[in-house]
Order: sequence, then structure tokens, then C-alpha cells
Amino acid sequence: MDVFHIILIAFSFYSLTHALKESTLFDKPRIWLIGLHPFFYQLFSCYFCVGFHSGWIVYLLSHWKYGEIFLWALASSGISFLLNAVAEKLWTPDP
Repeated sequence: MDVFHIILIAFSFYSLTHALKESTLFDKPRIWLIGLHPFFYQLFSCYFCVGFHSGWIVYLLSHWKYGEIFLWALASSGISFLLNAVAEKLWTPDP
């Protein structure tokens, strides 16, 4: 496995974890699951736990013939999120 593929996988882990735990896109399913059982409340309140499950999902995607398109999408969203956070920090004046 080359370095580029490792970076793609790492950003995919990060992005999927962040999307499942924090993004507004998954608000309704996340809130529904949290209301369904206390297990899901504990799961979604823990980055370690969500990251663990993101890991096996990304692994399955990376070994599926058509999964790489999803890895690129996840990595792209994670990189965009991080670069936006850095840009806001650099160019937003302190109050």
C-alpha cells in the first residue's frame, strides 16, 4: 500500500467519523437512533466508538470493487472541512 492510499484511507476514517457524529446531514437518523436505545446515545457521544465503527466501514469500502469512489468522497469532505477551519482561523480577525 502506497503513502497516497494510506492518506486517502486516513482522511476517509476522519471524515466518516465526523459526519456520523457531528454533521447536520445525519442529524435525523442520529437523533432517531439515540432515542431508540441508550446504546446509541453512548455510541454517538464517543469519538473513539464512532471511529472504531468508521474503521471497519472504510475497510469494507476499500476492498469493494466500486468502494473507492466513496473513499474519495469521504476524504474530500474531510480535507475540505479541515482546510476551511484553517482558513477561517488564519483570516478571521480576533475580536
